[in-house]
Amino acid sequence: MLNIGRQGRQEHDALDRQKLAHLGESEIAFAGGQIMGARLTSTSADELEQALAARTDGALTLDADDGRYTIPLGRVVYVKRFAREARLGFSSGS
Repeated sequence: MLNIGRQGRQEHDALDRQKLAHLGESEIAFAGGQIMGARLTSTSADELEQALAARTDGALTLDADDGRYTIPLGRVVYVKRFAREARLGFSSGS
């Protein structure tokens, strides 16, 4: 087991929080009807949009909150990026 020490653990946890703060819900549909939902990092979602816009062939690896996905770009029918949800709470507006 890797022992990274207290400071290393705090830095690692801070990086995980930063990564999670930049996750957004996405839906990717493939030819044949399969639909995949994932919470992708904003970088991965941007790379996916750019690859599809450029009609890039091959595969792309995406980072998500639960792991990494490699998808075949030629089989993607559509991608939906959901808007971030409004935070619940009380406001003092009139």
